[in-house]
Amino acid sequence: MPISALSKPKNLGAKEATISVKTLTPPVQAFLANLSQKQSSVSTLEGPYIHVSSVISGAAALYEKLRYSLDYREEHLLRRHAIERIVRRQLEDRGDWHEFARPFLIELVQAQYLRNDSIPEAIVPKVQTIFDRYAVLFNLMEQDKSNEKKTAKAWLLGLLSAELDDELAPSPEHQALVNLMVSYVIKDDPLMDWSLGSEEKERQVFIACYRALFAFDPQTLHFFLLLKQMPDWRSRRAEDMSSLWPSLSRQYFNTEQALRHPAGLKLYRALKSRVIVFHALKDIAMKYPGGARELLLNEPRLRSELEEICQKYYRGARRRLYRSAVRATVYIFLTKIILALIAEAPAEQFIYGAVLATPIVINTVFPPSLMFLLTATTRFPGRTNTREVVRVMIELLYGGERRVFSKVKNPVGSSVFLVSVFSLFYLLTFTITFGGIILILHRLHFTFIGTGFFLLFLTVVSFFAIRIRQPVRDLFVSSQRENILLVLINFFSLPILRVGQFVSLTSAKFNVFLYLFDYLLEAPFKSFLIVFEDVLGFFREQREDIV
Repeated sequence: MPISALSKPKNLGAKEATISVKTLTPPVQAFLANLSQKQSSVSTLEGPYIHVSSVISGAAALYEKLRYSLDYREEHLLRRHAIERIVRRQLEDRGDWHEFARPFLIELVQAQYLRNDSIPEAIVPKVQTIFDRYAVLFNLMEQDKSNEKKTAKAWLLGLLSAELDDELAPSPEHQALVNLMVSYVIKDDPLMDWSLGSEEKERQVFIACYRALFAFDPQTLHFFLLLKQMPDWRSRRAEDMSSLWPSLSRQYFNTEQALRHPAGLKLYRALKSRVIVFHALKDIAMKYPGGARELLLNEPRLRSELEEICQKYYRGARRRLYRSAVRATVYIFLTKIILALIAEAPAEQFIYGAVLATPIVINTVFPPSLMFLLTATTRFPGRTNTREVVRVMIELLYGGERRVFSKVKNPVGSSVFLVSVFSLFYLLTFTITFGGIILILHRLHFTFIGTGFFLLFLTVVSFFAIRIRQPVRDLFVSSQRENILLVLINFFSLPILRVGQFVSLTSAKFNVFLYLFDYLLEAPFKSFLIVFEDVLGFFREQREDIV
């Protein structure tokens, strides 16, 4: 049914007669059935619940906000990363996680990663079982004579944190939604031009769907791929780990190779343009648990519901963009700009014997101004995109001749001559871009040092701006139109973004402020909070005895 027909209000009765004979595709029916059966393991447990003081919780949450202002992370990954940080600190300080489950849960509730009075005490033994299982794995790792202990430790900590995150804040609808997308990707077979075995292709599809739908990091992807290969992993006990260690090591290397496969990366980019449709379907199913099927079969109602959902997504994306821009600006200012500005003036005074005010003022004002400009000029989807969402949703629900996912081209290997030509062309672009900027700065009387700091700020801010704008771009179902000016801007900004990516990823490994927080402040501060929590609990009990 053409999208234009949805906007015509005439003959609604005739349309509903046509609608009544429509049926949902088997994958959608299975998705609705799975969603209705999913139930969180935490929600089935009864109280009493873990409770912490609101005063302690406020202090812990403030510390986390300060800490993550120095370590930029995507918001949906903050809890998993905090879990990894906590278990690593315990491992480095105490050497094991013996009877650590309850203090661990209290710390998460204090930091407001888990809601107060929502985690039942009954889950403590289950969490401790997870710790015990991984403690055996860490002992096996220490006995391993290979030289990859540092890599293995990071991998196991990532697995542990991802499993704990999924155990404590499960989202049962995630797996149902992934299964739905996987079924459509397999049906359309976008990777048909790639020479992949059936097992490898299935693995690439699974990874791409999880990446596209939920933007999970590699640690979380490792965990869900482990669950796929070992469905009974959660029920395994500590005694089983010795026999599983060799297969777990192979699983790690296979997953690492799969995460870097070019087919999966290209498929992931192709799937992102359909993610909004799948999330909209999930929202409808969860909003109308008993009447989702009837709504999905009624196209006028479906169209109205989708318009409302899309507007909600667009508004949410705008809020997240501005919030992320503020977080990114604070992060860049605290970790790079302050250090650079502190160093710029003394260095110029020492080398040149004078400090020019204009370059320092520009280097101070330019980064936040550039972030504001790039954020303010972000293009958001509108009615045209919403109509495309409706069109793809109809294909998804009722089936049809059109594919939901287009083919992913397998790039043919280029000749040495073409590679050389493209490399020279890119080098020319790099030279023109940075050469032009340096020439302009020279005319503004920038010194060599001031020019270096300006280029540092330009590249890093540009990279972060593109990064935080990406979720908005992912809302577009169809490709956006580009004019010649936009093409030229994208073309000549590529070298800036490449350098910004390199600088950001490299400098993140040498974050002095973050080191001070994690290794000097965090342990004593968190210990103080635990002691203070016990003191408040003691006085609370004494007051109750008096009353």
